[in-house]
Amino acid sequence: RPLDEGEAVSSLRSVVPPALSLGHVMQKVQNQLEKVRGKRDLLEEVWELRLIQLEQCLHFRDFENQINQAMGWFHGPADAFLSEKTPVGTSREEAEAYMMQHIEFEGEANQYFDRLSKLQQRGDTLIDENQFAVAEMNHKLQLTENVYRSFKKRIAMRGQRLALSAKFHSVAEQIGVKLDELLAGCSDDVIAYDAESAQHLLERFKVGVEEVDDMLDHMHGIGEGLMELLQPEKTEGSLRESQRRHFGDLFR
Repeated sequence: RPLDEGEAVSSLRSVVPPALSLGHVMQKVQNQLEKVRGKRDLLEEVWELRLIQLEQCLHFRDFENQINQAMGWFHGPADAFLSEKTPVGTSREEAEAYMMQHIEFEGEANQYFDRLSKLQQRGDTLIDENQFAVAEMNHKLQLTENVYRSFKKRIAMRGQRLALSAKFHSVAEQIGVKLDELLAGCSDDVIAYDAESAQHLLERFKVGVEEVDDMLDHMHGIGEGLMELLQPEKTEGSLRESQRRHFGDLFR
């Protein structure tokens, strides 16, 4: 049967909870707001830490990329040049031509050496300021130091070989000119018309021979130094044995 008015009110009261006071409602709202603010503060704190880590990661990856670019030049074009361009010349002209190539290459190499030096300084700064990938960064810095030292040595040694080769052949040319002069003098000054002239010719020839001997000693010293630099264990890359035999034959 349909409920009368009294029964309907009683039934509604049994389903709907009693009304909350305004103060109680406001307290619940305040509690919710505080919980949300707390989570928001925690999120900001976590994000700030994450932002620092991301910035450190970005700096490291940028540093790593620049290191790889510089190392790529050393392990690529630089290594190929030093390994393939090993001849030191069989004449003064050849040696000087190789030296010009070497000077041009050395100028380019110095630019990359400067880049490595700056990157090493930057890497040290990043390690002091950051906590991200410190072990990897130390490893990269050690690799750059090894490459720096290795290629500095290889380039310097190649320059020394070329300089000695040019000097060696230059002295050889000077000796050849002096010997030609002495031989020409022997042919032209066969007859002396008096004792004084004969003595003068003898003295001049003796001085000329002494000059040639001194130049030969000088040439021998240069050749010995060059031969030492051409020893297989002292060279980087391949160097044909015929190169060493050539210089050995020249001053034997």
